[in-house]
Amino acid sequence: MCLVDIAHADWGTVPDWVAAVGTVGAFIAAVVIFGVTVRQNRLADRRSQARLFDGWISTAQWADYPEQSVGDVSHKLHVAIDLSNASGQSVRNVTTDFLFGNEALNGLWDLHLIPPTTPGNLERRWVWLLDVKQTNENRNYSDRILRGFLKMNITFTDASGNRWIRTWKGELNPPKHAQKPKKRRGTALFI
Repeated sequence: MCLVDIAHADWGTVPDWVAAVGTVGAFIAAVVIFGVTVRQNRLADRRSQARLFDGWISTAQWADYPEQSVGDVSHKLHVAIDLSNASGQSVRNVTTDFLFGNEALNGLWDLHLIPPTTPGNLERRWVWLLDVKQTNENRNYSDRILRGFLKMNITFTDASGNRWIRTWKGELNPPKHAQKPKKRRGTALFI
């Protein structure tokens, strides 16, 4: 025995159906928009300190590099990196990698910890780029021309433990191999 008689049920009118579908659609759209907004706000919060950290090559020059193994001196590229940390907290595990022309140089250069800076008091670090050979062609390049050949990517960890890379183009991204920091979960015992 069927309790509901489908043939005689009141199915409503077309406007009732349109209103019901519209209401459900508006609710789903609101949930999706809320989720996207929350995700964007979280990413903005994660990027808040990272956006305030930057670095650039301020000087590039040929200099005498003491070859310790042979006791001789050779001309190598000596580069000054100016770093700006406009946030209120230090950034850690700062490393750089370089390209000369379009050729990647071997190795990472560890710049360690960069404390907060002010516009008139930047942090400056000097590094030797030993893979770049001085040739007859590039021997007389000025500082400006040498800096034009150099490209630098900076990888660092912000105060929240998030790892970032600022590319030589100025883009700020999490590294492809970075893991999200693990959230701490407490254990509760209810008696």
